[in-house]
Amino acid sequence: MPHEAITSKAASAKVHLVRLDGYLDGAPDNAARLAQLKQDVAQCVAEHRQGGYASNAPSVWPDFLQSLRKDSYSASNRSISYSRGVAYLFNPMDCSLRENVSWKAELVSSKGICFIDLKQKTAKGVCDAGGHSSALARPMPAPAASQGTGRKKTILGIDCEVWNQHPGLGGTACLARGASFQPASSAGNPAESGMELEVDTQFGFKMKAVTARLDADVDARVFTPYVNAGFDIKGGMRK
Repeated sequence: MPHEAITSKAASAKVHLVRLDGYLDGAPDNAARLAQLKQDVAQCVAEHRQGGYASNAPSVWPDFLQSLRKDSYSASNRSISYSRGVAYLFNPMDCSLRENVSWKAELVSSKGICFIDLKQKTAKGVCDAGGHSSALARPMPAPAASQGTGRKKTILGIDCEVWNQHPGLGGTACLARGASFQPASSAGNPAESGMELEVDTQFGFKMKAVTARLDADVDARVFTPYVNAGFDIKGGMRK
């Protein structure tokens, strides 16, 4: 996780942290789309062979056509979520698969949002030098469309409550609210403030925690990845 890559010690921040792994199921689902992809590649190879052209078909197939890993850190007044996505695209020119990788982060608080592209090394929005450290601790209310089911789960030893997501998304999210504080908001979590340990959507990503800790002390620089050398901050960095 990003905080593990910070080797030197500086100011610390108390957070709830979680790593979610998942994949896009969609409609048709991942299995059906993967089967169709294999058919498309086989047809491409046959056509190339017939035409006397070389092909570069994959020898190993991905489990998921589109996968996502999300590392989130939620403090009492701010949160940041790092998202790394991988999508595989079919290239009919040589029957190969092209791997498209995205790597982004969003810093969210009552001050606003800082959108960070870790691959392109750009940041835009409300991107101050302190990573929203001075933001007010103001919990985000739940939209009326979000409803608790009353069902409980325990994931990685942490209790969470299952909430129905917005009807447009479908599915559920299991949210943890224990420990010494309730986070102001969880970046990327429109349903309710809390730490997502599991997300199960009908048409979107299915995600589950593989690492989670409450009340963890991490280096506060985890909230300011754009301060690193080489980042282009649109509009300049605010104090």
